[in-house]
Amino acid sequence: MLACRRRQMPNLRAAYSGTIFGVDMSQNISITINGESRQSMAETIAALVREIGLKPEKVAVEHNGEIAPRSTLENAALGDGDVLEIVHFVGGG
Repeated sequence: MLACRRRQMPNLRAAYSGTIFGVDMSQNISITINGESRQSMAETIAALVREIGLKPEKVAVEHNGEIAPRSTLENAALGDGDVLEIVHFVGGG
């Protein structure tokens, strides 16, 4: 039986701070994941999914009210104030 579980997200913290090519890389964005406000440095949905410990190929994502196809997660940009619902699939029987 395949079930879908909404995962409680861990606190996200910046792992890097500094400047690269004149861009301040310590800038976090504020996002909401499954109803919880978080800070992240992820630039794409796939990077965010990895940051919270999941595999992009094993999740379903709603991004600002629209389903984000799994095939687009690597290129789907995140912005300040984005709202995401992330569910991951678990197997069992």
